[in-house]
Parts: sequence; structure tokens; C-alpha cells
Amino acid sequence: MTISIGGSDLPTETITFTRVPEEIKRTQHILLFLISIVLSIHIIIFIMVIYSLSINYRTNTFEPIINLCWILFFAIGIFVTQRYYTMGLFIFAWCGILNIVLTCILIVFVTVAIVIITSQSSKQISGIPFTIIPIVACLTSVIFDAVIVIFSFKLWYLIIKNQKPTDHHRV
Repeated sequence: MTISIGGSDLPTETITFTRVPEEIKRTQHILLFLISIVLSIHIIIFIMVIYSLSINYRTNTFEPIINLCWILFFAIGIFVTQRYYTMGLFIFAWCGILNIVLTCILIVFVTVAIVIITSQSSKQISGIPFTIIPIVACLTSVIFDAVIVIFSFKLWYLIIKNQKPTDHHRV
């Protein structure tokens, strides 16, 4: 098909949009849903920390900074997932693995501290449930992060597998 503009014939090529496979879409939607849940939890925690700082209930000023870092991390995760950025998904997934490892190390240290504290003083047994709550929260975080990492790597692999190779990518 040609288009005639001012006497010259300009060939037009049909622009074909490559259709995203259903498995990639499904994986993307699941990953976006999971990241959105964790992001909303961190936003709620951030609001609660800011409120507790404003009424002088807490004095740790590093907590809002840590929560802002997590909010930024998961917002970037949503961005790279939505845009199908392969390198961004790969880096996001490896940072998630690093997060899991560091959280597991934290769980071990907190557990050892709880055992040491409770073995030294048998009087304060009533405080044990409040010290177990952070461990349960960390384990829940590890489970969510593990699922997010699995789906990030899966989406990364599916995108790489379904990309059309260009001249500089061919072997």
C-alpha cells in the first residue's frame, strides 16, 4: 500500500505489535499484586512510625528512613515489573535474595537474644509474647519476599525467553 502525498509515493509498512503471552501477563499480575501488598504494608508502617514519633512515643529516628528505603525499593519493583525491564527485574530479584538473607540473620540474632534474656531472668516471662511478635513478622516478611523473588525470576526468565533476538544479541 502506498500513500500519495504531493505527487510522491510513500510506502507504508504495517506496524505489528507483538502480543504479550498470557503466561507473562499472569506472572506480571501476580507479582504486581504481591509487591502492592508489601508496599502498602510498608506505607502503613511508615505512617504509624511518623505518628508515634510525632507524639513522642518513639525516639528512634532511623525507622522512618528504613521504611522509606523499603517503600522506594518496592516502588521500583512495581515500576520494573510493569515496564518489563529485564535487567531491573533481575537486580530487584537479587536484592530480594539479599533481603531474605539479612532478615534470616536478624531472626537468628533476635532468637539468640531472647533465649539469653529469658534464661537469665525467670521473672519476666510475661514479656516473651511481645518479643516473639517481631520474629513472626520477620518470618512473614521472609515468606512474602521469597514468593516475590520467585515470581521476579520467573517473569525475568519468561521475558528473556520470549524476546526476539536483535543483530547484536545473536550468537
